[in-house]
Amino acid sequence: MTVTVSLELVIGLAAILLVPVSRPTSLLPEKGQAIYLLHAVLGFFLALGGLHVFSKAILSHHRYKTLTAIGLLGIFLAGIGGGLTAVKELRLLGMGIMLVGTPIAFFAYLTPLLADDIRARDAGGSEAIPEPSDTTKWRNVARVVLVDPSAAVLLLSAVDPEDTDRKEFWYTPGGGAKRGEDIKEAARREVFEETGYRMPHIEHDPLLERKTAFRFAGKDFYQFEKYFFVRTERFEVNPQELTALEKRSMTGARWWRIDELLSSNATVYPMDLSKLVADWLITQL
Repeated sequence: MTVTVSLELVIGLAAILLVPVSRPTSLLPEKGQAIYLLHAVLGFFLALGGLHVFSKAILSHHRYKTLTAIGLLGIFLAGIGGGLTAVKELRLLGMGIMLVGTPIAFFAYLTPLLADDIRARDAGGSEAIPEPSDTTKWRNVARVVLVDPSAAVLLLSAVDPEDTDRKEFWYTPGGGAKRGEDIKEAARREVFEETGYRMPHIEHDPLLERKTAFRFAGKDFYQFEKYFFVRTERFEVNPQELTALEKRSMTGARWWRIDELLSSNATVYPMDLSKLVADWLITQL
């Protein structure tokens, strides 16, 4: 839809340049008839496409259903503007409405593409995943940002075992809470299992919460993640109890300084981790 709306905008601008604005009232101009007709036909099919996308979004309770409605509104505004251009006295008004409606449609359909791309990169997924349904099971996940006295952060590295490119990424220790398990206890357990470090009891609330979805090892994950920030002495990582998937995917561990994170091209999740750590350290002064 985004590409088609873009094409319609380009053709519309070409029609404005090629079709005389001062022509008499008529559905089709004598000059530039082909470009004008192409613009109108494409607009008709855009309207049908917009209706189809909107109806599917409503029926499936898609999270972008509001944007599909805005996109459809933009298309119909542009269509109304196109109709007004047939009348000489209303031509400039119609052109103005077209130039307003088309960008509205463009950005309405573009926004989900950008949002999904950001969401996929921020979550660590390299593939598009199905939208969560009303019956999707979301995991409660505890993650721990361990910061040593030199302000270095412990990160684990892994690769997707089904990724043929074996692209490595870095992430904070943590994992899903078991049924009935307190999220703070889940954080302590996961850190011990993945690093061998026995954390003291966590007294504070998570400083960051996020909702994320991604595909890993051929499976779709939908997670509510809570991040705890904890000061600790530096220790050697010695995993104690890894799952079969973790054994297949984990590749190492490293303490990263903030400046190293900022200057590195490594893939780190969450993407703004260095800023989050810096902001947290300022509150500790």
